[in-house]
Parts: sequence; C-alpha cells; structure tokens
Amino acid sequence: MRFYFLATLTIPNGTKPSNAHDLWLGRVEPSEVPERIVLYTEEGTFTGAITVQWSDDDTNFVAHYDSTRGANVTLPTATSIAIDPMQRYLRVNSASNEGAAREILAFGLSER
Repeated sequence: MRFYFLATLTIPNGTKPSNAHDLWLGRVEPSEVPERIVLYTEEGTFTGAITVQWSDDDTNFVAHYDSTRGANVTLPTATSIAIDPMQRYLRVNSASNEGAAREILAFGLSER
C-alpha cells in the first residue's frame, strides 16, 4: 500500500473555491491515478461548509455525491476523509467566502 502527497488545496481569503489539482499530473497513464484520495485539514474552523468537487476539464466542477449517505461529501474541521477519485480535476469549495486562507492536504492511496 502506497500513501503519498498529491497537493495542497488552498482556498484564498475572501473566496470560495480552492485551486484545482490535476490527478494525472506527472503520471504516464490514467491507471496510475490513486485508488483513494485522503483529504486532511488541521483547520479549526471554516466560514462555510466545505464540499469536494470534481471536473473533467478544470472549468465545470460538480459536487462529489455519496450515494450511500445520500448527500454531497463535506470536509469536517480538523480531520480527514477518504474518497474515491471521480474525475480528472479535484478541488474543494466553501459555501461562503472564507474569512482566512484555508489549506487542505490531498494524499493518494494506492495498491500499486
């Protein structure tokens, strides 16, 4: 089992979306994309609810929907969540403009 750093997703102060991370960046084949994504934050508070979003083209992002929970996936404060990769680009988005810059670390988890 490999556990490795992918990116820091940063929501700048006064905005909602973070930067987007290309899961294929630096990989030869799409099959080398991690099997699971772990998002981790030490932030004690968020201004708005933080949702995980995906896009195939880095422009039209949609929320990650968990059919077993019946809701969009949100990131709690000071914790981590594990999700399956859905599309090529990953970002997080706040429901409100954040009152300070927020950092969420993304890690890959793979059997390969």
